[in-house]
Amino acid sequence: MKRALLNMFNYLSSPKIPSTTNGIEGFFSHLKNHLDIDRGLTLKHRIDFIKWYIFSRMKGDFFSHNV
Repeated sequence: MKRALLNMFNYLSSPKIPSTTNGIEGFFSHLKNHLDIDRGLTLKHRIDFIKWYIFSRMKGDFFSHNV
């Protein structure tokens, strides 16, 4: 805990670090919904879909794209 305390509040001094995890939770929620729609995918195809999904969202701001 003592070691973590030094880095615990970095988001307060940097405007690029969000103060909540809402963005990442929303991102993974959308990803999960897309995977649920395609229930018949094999494990390999699911992994490929996840790679494509993340790659397609990496352009620009990672969490601000509409899915």
